[in-house]
Amino acid sequence: MSQFTSGHNDEERTMKNLDEKQGLDARTTNGHGGNNLDKHESSTEPSKSGSVQGNLEKRQNQDVQTENENYQKEGLSLVSSLRNIHGWNIVMAALGLLPLIAYLLLFPYMPNKVPMHAGPDGVDRWGSKTEGLFLPIFSVLMCVVWVAIEMWTARSTAKRGNNDSTSTIRATAIGGCLVFVVINVINGIFIWDAFARVNAHGAGGPELPTGQIINVTLGLVFIVSGNLLPYAKPNRVTGVRIPGAYASREAWRRCQRFGGLAFIVAGIVIVIIGITCRGDAVNVFALLGVMLIMLVVVLAYGPYAARKYGDIGGPINEDD
Repeated sequence: MSQFTSGHNDEERTMKNLDEKQGLDARTTNGHGGNNLDKHESSTEPSKSGSVQGNLEKRQNQDVQTENENYQKEGLSLVSSLRNIHGWNIVMAALGLLPLIAYLLLFPYMPNKVPMHAGPDGVDRWGSKTEGLFLPIFSVLMCVVWVAIEMWTARSTAKRGNNDSTSTIRATAIGGCLVFVVINVINGIFIWDAFARVNAHGAGGPELPTGQIINVTLGLVFIVSGNLLPYAKPNRVTGVRIPGAYASREAWRRCQRFGGLAFIVAGIVIVIIGITCRGDAVNVFALLGVMLIMLVVVLAYGPYAARKYGDIGGPINEDD
């Protein structure tokens, strides 16, 4: 019996020692082991945040680099585009300077009083020949403005996803030449009138059919401009920039083609009017009427192009 009791007591002490050992292991795990785990987690969190921050900085640097490369490519495209059309700019500069050169060469021979405005009943305002320098000086300043317009057009075209803006700038440069052709015609009429009408009564020489000359000139300019419009890429400066044209690239292309056709038709009509109709008043009202009809028709085409072609050709980048 005593042996059974002694064995039982030994078993209880063994079980007690085992429980104490398990408790010690548990405390050790909750204590030192937990601290080690916390230390590992705390050491991992800064490394993760540092890695995320590093990735963000790397992505920002890549974005900045990409943006710089885009600006560089845009600048190179702008410069190369302007170089490709430098011939047209030379022609435009010559046409822009011609009114001033011609006026200064003839200035010493002009009468002191020259006609400044003519109405249905003839000249209704006279002025000094120095006042006639306004148009030639304006022509020179317009050359500088037009080159700035070309650069603005190239930049606007490049920002809307067009890799090559040469065709658009070329069309703009040729359009500038056409503008200066009109200015030269007006300046030539002014110089002619200065010599032809030597006094306030309008005597001294034949009068030019000013209205007819201007209408024929503008009609030809419209015809040439209509052929240039389809070459314009999407931009915010030149071309048929009507509501609906920016719905998609195909809508823009269709609007340029339709606008070009409208310009050609209007130009032909204006030329016919200039040749057949006599009288400045008739030619002026006919010109305004044709231009108004053309404007209404082109504006009406914009929403139609947006509805029919708005999903074709991809969107136009509108970021400035």
